Amino acid sequence: MELLISKDRRIQIVTYLFNIGILCFVFRSALPFLKYPFMFLFLTISLYVLVAERKVAGKKLITFIKDYYLALILGLILIAYFFFSNKIYLLVFKDVISFTILFITFFILTILNPGKLHLEHWIKSFSILLVVFAFIISVNELLLLFNILAHKVLYADYHIYEYLKKELQYDYNFTQVPVIFGIVILLDLMIKPQTPKRNLLYNILILTFFVSIFFSGSKRALIILIVTIILFIITQLWNYIRKGNKIKIFCQNTKFILPALLLIGLTLYSFASYVPYRSKCQVFELIGSKNVSGAFNNITANLLRYSNAMNKGITHKELFIKLFKPEYMPEDPDCGWGTRIHLTVFPLKGENVDIVPDGAKGYLMDKTCDAHTWTGNAYSFTVMGKDKVKATNILCASAFCYVSEDFNGTYTFLFAEGAITGERAVYYNLEKKGTWQKLNLELDCTDGEAFASMYFSKFDVTDFSSLKGFVIFAYPIFEIREKKKVDSISSISAIQRKTFIPGYHVSFFFHIYELNFDSGLSINVEKDPLRKFVSKFISEDTSYYAYSKNLDVDTLGRTFFESRTLRWQFSWKIFTQEYNIKQKIFGGGFDFLNWYGFYFLKDKTASDWPHNPFLSILLYSGIVGLIFYLLLLYKVFYYYIKYIKKYLIFFIFFLITFSFSFFSAGSPFDPPVMGFFIILPFFFHSIHKNDKKYHNIQ
Repeated sequence: MELLISKDRRIQIVTYLFNIGILCFVFRSALPFLKYPFMFLFLTISLYVLVAERKVAGKKLITFIKDYYLALILGLILIAYFFFSNKIYLLVFKDVISFTILFITFFILTILNPGKLHLEHWIKSFSILLVVFAFIISVNELLLLFNILAHKVLYADYHIYEYLKKELQYDYNFTQVPVIFGIVILLDLMIKPQTPKRNLLYNILILTFFVSIFFSGSKRALIILIVTIILFIITQLWNYIRKGNKIKIFCQNTKFILPALLLIGLTLYSFASYVPYRSKCQVFELIGSKNVSGAFNNITANLLRYSNAMNKGITHKELFIKLFKPEYMPEDPDCGWGTRIHLTVFPLKGENVDIVPDGAKGYLMDKTCDAHTWTGNAYSFTVMGKDKVKATNILCASAFCYVSEDFNGTYTFLFAEGAITGERAVYYNLEKKGTWQKLNLELDCTDGEAFASMYFSKFDVTDFSSLKGFVIFAYPIFEIREKKKVDSISSISAIQRKTFIPGYHVSFFFHIYELNFDSGLSINVEKDPLRKFVSKFISEDTSYYAYSKNLDVDTLGRTFFESRTLRWQFSWKIFTQEYNIKQKIFGGGFDFLNWYGFYFLKDKTASDWPHNPFLSILLYSGIVGLIFYLLLLYKVFYYYIKYIKKYLIFFIFFLITFSFSFFSAGSPFDPPVMGFFIILPFFFHSIHKNDKKYHNIQ
């Protein structure tokens, strides 16, 4: 008996650790740094279990294959078409690896959970860890949003091309899936009586999750949030109409959530509507924001997605003004214009510092500053302002600059671009490093738009890691004047400052003007660290195999649903017009990924897909593959419903994940969290089926 208890205890500990590894894997897109603990835990626990339970593992393998055969067939189809397509696609290779890891995961779980008692412990530990992960993800997302944890700016001073390459890889929708799971688990716990302390903790967690979802910009998560709030209201009303023990307990445990949400909503509305811009900046500084203007842009960018979903046409600039009512404050880089990674310094020091207006804070950038790369050189530019101009205007711009004596960069200067004529740059005199210098620009305008930037560079490198010393800019002024009213730019009182919207500018290298980022840009590409890791060993094949038929659809859809339905139309055209009979029955492989990339992203080396698992499976594996997928889904629903009394909460998780994947996924196991909850009911069925056999052996 002691040995049996000791073994069970050991299994419980191993299961707990393995659950951490599972969650690190399925939620790695939400917290990419979890790939390292996942790899360690997964490999360590898997090897330990296979060695410690090698006699059992060998016997269970055949039974495992029989229990999971439908999912296994879909996985083998995926692997087969991965190899038989015209080229290797890293996007598909990532799915192949995910499928392999998922099946090893469930094989290990099958060994660790030979009976229903073990399964109950697994569910309990998995649920607790899931709430913990949801909290970590929520807090991490909010810290990033407010630039407290790290410097992250979605739109401010960020080159459009680099945004498309990097930021579109971030899937803000699936990041919120574990947060929604956390809410569901906590609400399920609140059906039962709880101690006051525990109930307070659950309420705080739920409110944190609600705030995280609201600011995430995920339209799908927001819909679920709204439905949840409506259910709260209905439940409270129902409690008054018809008393029930469970409803009464639930309403008692959650009675503070609706008032708290109302209070939070009124506070946010009042903050946006009535608090002055300077005070908004001070509040964000108080909570620890490292880049206030960047945080304002992040919030605007996320909330803009909700507006764009309804196609109201509001731009980032308009929403920014409505939310924050910005004022241009040249004396403080953290309240409007300091959009780079920087250090704010005060008081200012250095030779000739008296020329800088009193009270001005310095905008210091060194090797930690985020760099852009152009023709093999690293550069940093910070936009001072931008405005429409006419031929009767003059652009006036100035900034104070200090370069440290050990600075080894190439240039530091003030630069203007757009509808202007004349010498567009004024350089800091690097022969007099260690002094404050005023950089001045006065340029005639033509009809169009013009802007000015503060700039420094280091040639022959692609980042600032080798940069020595630092650059400080202070008190930048940007103004568009009528020619007949031109006075000395040094007369600050004569300057009428223009409203400055950080991040809404054009790049002087690429001349890309105000782009309205909406859901039509297809932002649902998973930023997967696994794919990034694999790409170090396998290079993406950039060859392109063109389609032969005319497959035109309207690519100008602006709302979320239009951007999806257009991709669905394109997949149907591929299937009906491009594919022959054989391809319609057995599939055409994954070459359609590049067709999508070229058609919708205008890049023959890019990969895109229908953003629907049914259509993706139909394209790569034909009608045969789709039939197997439908059979798999039938079994998934059958097993979930069969054990619904015991595992209702996991069925809810599956439905939520499937509703997200319906508009995004590219395979049966994409993303991994979807693959996990598709295979999970087979695991439940396997445990229940083999439970009697296990007890007979014991």
